[in-house]
Amino acid sequence: SPAIAVSFTQLCVVAQEDFPEAVRLLKRWLEPLNDGYALYKLEEAKLCSRFPGPALDFLDRVTGDQTFSFLPKLKACLEEIRKAEPTLQDDRRFERLEILIRQHEM
Repeated sequence: SPAIAVSFTQLCVVAQEDFPEAVRLLKRWLEPLNDGYALYKLEEAKLCSRFPGPALDFLDRVTGDQTFSFLPKLKACLEEIRKAEPTLQDDRRFERLEILIRQHEM
């Protein structure tokens, strides 16, 4: 259910040092969100720079194609990922999220 997906999303973020393992275990239940709380907490904890691969997987799963108001947080997270592991900017998930940002910035 959507409520469970939100709970699992929040659980991944509060896992802190265990974030990669939480994403690995819960990713099947993560789904696009309609709010930016998880992205805010993800950026605040610097999880994108500490765990760029799992963070990209997480962002890809919780970011849908709908218009949303948390573009600045998504953009900041992608920048942290790019700085931490530049090779990930060629990943199809990274490219999809960048396209999404560009589409909604217009």
